[in-house]
Amino acid sequence: MLVLGPDTKKILTKISESNGRLPLVYFSSNTFSTNYYFFAQLFYLSQVYKEREVNIAVILNDMSQRKILSSPVENSGKTVAKVSQILKIMEYFGVPSKNIRIHKLSEGWHNYLLTNEKAHFDFLHNLVFLDKQLIKIPDDAIKLDFLEKKAHYEIYYVVQKYIDLIISSNYKNIFPTDFGNEVDIHLATSFSYPLLEKIRNDLIKREQNYLDLPAIFSMPKTPFFGKSRHIYPEHIPPNIEMGLFEIARAINLYKLDKETINILYKNLLSFVLKKEPLDLGMSIQKQRVILAEDLFCFLKLIKQETNSNPKDLLVLSRNSVNSEDLLSLFRSPLTYEVLNLCNGENKVTDIAQKLNKHQPNISKLISKLKKFEVIQLNDEKKPVKIVNKLEFNL
Repeated sequence: MLVLGPDTKKILTKISESNGRLPLVYFSSNTFSTNYYFFAQLFYLSQVYKEREVNIAVILNDMSQRKILSSPVENSGKTVAKVSQILKIMEYFGVPSKNIRIHKLSEGWHNYLLTNEKAHFDFLHNLVFLDKQLIKIPDDAIKLDFLEKKAHYEIYYVVQKYIDLIISSNYKNIFPTDFGNEVDIHLATSFSYPLLEKIRNDLIKREQNYLDLPAIFSMPKTPFFGKSRHIYPEHIPPNIEMGLFEIARAINLYKLDKETINILYKNLLSFVLKKEPLDLGMSIQKQRVILAEDLFCFLKLIKQETNSNPKDLLVLSRNSVNSEDLLSLFRSPLTYEVLNLCNGENKVTDIAQKLNKHQPNISKLISKLKKFEVIQLNDEKKPVKIVNKLEFNL
């Protein structure tokens, strides 16, 4: 499944000499999304796990351009919800939650600045001397992402990938309470791989400190259509909220050709849906119709999985995306008393009355539990517990 880089032999030797330690794969996503391209990335991660059991660190980008220097770590229930969804999807693809850690990019950057006194200076110094050719996007990446011919990597995107490399090369020190070992493989999308390789080689050439950067492997090529404003102003890639007609419309708007459709089947849909690639002799109109149906089916499977009730919710360490707010919530005996009554039969007023507590306090607590996806409201607006087990890894 992977496109191996120039360090393949070196890294495979290193992994084979790990004395039973599971290799650590690092993957950074631009953001959490509900479109097919993001789910394809999670699927490729699962294939790495199936090829050889590994630990996986996923970094979600929550940083705006303004956060790069200050990098405050914000606690967010939305981020915890994303973690829960990713864990469910990865388990659906066959990866146990015990082999996954999910962090925020702002956390990694914040922790790095705390552990390295010269970090700010080194960061700015290296940015000044980064090769200006880095912003050029290879022609095949432009074609796969349906970009304009003169498109280039945005400066902020270059900076983000530079930060990714810093975090992956310092993972052991930045997140010492998690897997506790260095990153063996830095996994990249086919779009970011050329940029990461350039940054990596540029740093190694100029800095002795970067000689041991993790090897970079690329995921299989995956066309990413639906995000180009010059083609479609609404700027929406096919996602789990779209119907079959909307997906078919996007495919036709982007005029997907047979080569692009074949890549989508060869690298993704044939594996997930257990289907053979489409007959190349089939008309392009028919191929687009079948692709729309299969993409819709793929997204529907993911939506069903993310909406299903989880059997477990793994809450990560203090230094991870799960905040102190969540930990403090479960220090209170009242939380457990409320959860026992969140069975779909009691309204908030009923719970407050049975526990002899003020309703505003119970409403506030239930809102927090809902924000962290520990409970949800049924059709009658009654709270229902959707988690059977909570595991705090401190």
